Amino acid sequence: MLFFSFIFNSYWFITAYILLYILSPFFNKFVSKISQNDFKKLLVVLLSLYCAIPTVLGLLNNSTETLFYYSRFIWLIIMYLLGAYIRLYSLKFFSKKKNTILIAACSFTVMVIGIIIIYVFRDFFAKIGTTEVAYFWTPNSIPMLLLSVAIFELFKDIKLKYNKIINTLASTTLGIYLLHDSVLNKYIWKNIFRTLKCLNSKYYLLYILASSIIIFLVGAIIDLIRQLFERITIGKFFESNLYQKIKFKCQKMIHHILNCI
Repeated sequence: MLFFSFIFNSYWFITAYILLYILSPFFNKFVSKISQNDFKKLLVVLLSLYCAIPTVLGLLNNSTETLFYYSRFIWLIIMYLLGAYIRLYSLKFFSKKKNTILIAACSFTVMVIGIIIIYVFRDFFAKIGTTEVAYFWTPNSIPMLLLSVAIFELFKDIKLKYNKIINTLASTTLGIYLLHDSVLNKYIWKNIFRTLKCLNSKYYLLYILASSIIIFLVGAIIDLIRQLFERITIGKFFESNLYQKIKFKCQKMIHHILNCI
């Protein structure tokens, strides 16, 4: 099933990303037609249902991801729409860098303090339904949403020059994710790095950091080899006349089907 991870949900992010990619042309058409006022109202409703309310009521059920048939695919769609709104109209409050940094700092602080409070008063929170100390670190909690938007706003206008090393490493990050967050996940952490045995060490954080760097570098090397193999095999096929003919016929057929709907 790992060879068909998109179909069998081996990786939630890849599955959600590909589905969003397939549906994105329709979302883009919707975004281009809806008025700014209606778009704003839609986002308020969506963020209320899948962020604000779950952040509060999720305390009774140990997670912000358990209400209103929530799924991370739904959340990815909401983030896509929010990103589209920011691109088209921007968010006035985040126009000032000082405000953006303040929101990012406050959100991160709330998330860290949340861990401490839930841990210290764990008996109380357990009674109301929460045992997860990292409760506010889920994608759709209010602090995580604000932190995500703030970081996005800080980086979206930064203009970076082309850097071959950075771009090469960046091209491997998806491969690294697919490699380490697979069936190898438990094996890597339990059998190779044995992080649980170092849990009480004063150097634990350094050990985790070093382990992560090693996984990143090894994963990058493996993915670069994969890219090279892909270029000399599948890449050659994509450059062939046969592929161009198949691609043209498929596009023509899809276009015809869509016009008939």
